[in-house]
Amino acid sequence: MQKTKMKTNKLFAILLCVACSIGLYSCSDDDAKQPLANPAVNTSGTSYQSLTFSWDAIPNAVQYGYRLTEEGDGYSESGVTKATKIKFNNLQPATTYQLEVWAFAALDGDYSTPPAVVLTATTDALTKLGTPQLTVEEIRGIVHASWDPVENAQSYYYEVSGSGNQTVASGTTTETTVDIRGLVRGDYKFSVYANTAKGGFEQSDAAIGTFQITTSEIWRVTGTYYSVALDSSWNTTLIAYSNSTYSILSFYGVEGYNLDFSIDESNTGDMFSFVNGELYEQGRWKYWLIDTGVEYPDKLWTSPWRNACKFEGNATAGEVQIGLYYGDDQEWGYDTFTWDTTKLDIASLPGTYTTHIFGDQLDDNWADFEAYDYEGYDSTIIFEGDDMISLDNFFWDDCPIFGEVNSSERTIVFEGMQVMSETSTGGKYIFGSKANLEESVTAKVLEDGSITMTDFAIWYVYKSGTKKLYAYGTMELIKNSASKASTFRAVKQKPAKPKK
Repeated sequence: MQKTKMKTNKLFAILLCVACSIGLYSCSDDDAKQPLANPAVNTSGTSYQSLTFSWDAIPNAVQYGYRLTEEGDGYSESGVTKATKIKFNNLQPATTYQLEVWAFAALDGDYSTPPAVVLTATTDALTKLGTPQLTVEEIRGIVHASWDPVENAQSYYYEVSGSGNQTVASGTTTETTVDIRGLVRGDYKFSVYANTAKGGFEQSDAAIGTFQITTSEIWRVTGTYYSVALDSSWNTTLIAYSNSTYSILSFYGVEGYNLDFSIDESNTGDMFSFVNGELYEQGRWKYWLIDTGVEYPDKLWTSPWRNACKFEGNATAGEVQIGLYYGDDQEWGYDTFTWDTTKLDIASLPGTYTTHIFGDQLDDNWADFEAYDYEGYDSTIIFEGDDMISLDNFFWDDCPIFGEVNSSERTIVFEGMQVMSETSTGGKYIFGSKANLEESVTAKVLEDGSITMTDFAIWYVYKSGTKKLYAYGTMELIKNSASKASTFRAVKQKPAKPKK
């Protein structure tokens, strides 16, 4: 507890008065009484936040008084005790304190209370965490920093500073590695500190590494990689760097196994070259062996010469062609990576979407419209084959609608269809356009992956053929993160049967 010196003096005076009133302290000038022996006080224990003191019992003493004061601060803690040991907690680390202890004599006894014994002691300093052993390397604009784990560390704070010591990137991680991307050319300093919430420790000194960015990432795209050996395709990423080198990340789906190549436009006869891999020569033939990270094909036997490998395109669209031998019979073929950012990739559509619907819904008497607003629940899109997808849970549970994807137009056309089994009276709920239940509804897939659908409607058709508009509106679907891909939550119930 913090107290001012004035409060400390008042407390000390009060303690003395209390001691006098209960006969523990001689407040007279009776010099005939013999003073009690002074306690032999010693420091019997220290930590970064506590001090423990002890002393031998003093004959004829009935109690002991004490006061602990922080040097130069005014912090004080006072009291009386019958014990011969006392511990002070919640102190500051590496701080010197002064302790005063005295033995109280009985007021009506033959002894008087002597002056206090004064002792100083210092709390332990915090233990500084070990400095991380840091390695920093830059590869084509990507900075990879790693360090050894530090004993007792629970997290690490890192910082990247550029010219003028200005911080350009920072963060906290529990890992011992971090990659930094997107830095412009220049000289940089990477600093990392070890931290912990454990008591008794403090942040480490900084481990510092310097690096220089001479090559920077200028664009990246997601596209489709096709393996001729597997006759299969999947999505991956191509990065273009400022020094005319390129990298297809995890090109066979295994992290850390990238396909790196460079383009020399001045060498028109043989402008394509591999950056990674092993050069293999067999007579007059030369091949580059590129590790894939998979069991088959474990390596690509490629030949970039005589334009067997090609690169065409830019940040919008293009193709990489990789000539190679594959299979037991060493057939010749091509792996390709293609991309078109203006074209919709149907493989990107499946997943769950946070759904928002805004529109109007008829009430049971079919007379008035009530505004409705459904937000924050999940719908799901499933790939059904060819260019078809299904959209479920968007309005009712387990009542999907089916749409055809037009990749070039970035649209999904949903045909009018029944969305629920017939009611007990033979009526049906039909999905369609607000204008006409027999018309299709077109949804637009935006560049950010969200989907919008306007003027969709739910119609109710009676057994007699009479039709009524049940609800209509605008729908927005926002793709959930990968962590939510398998989670969807239905929040709406099937509607009440409308009255005829």
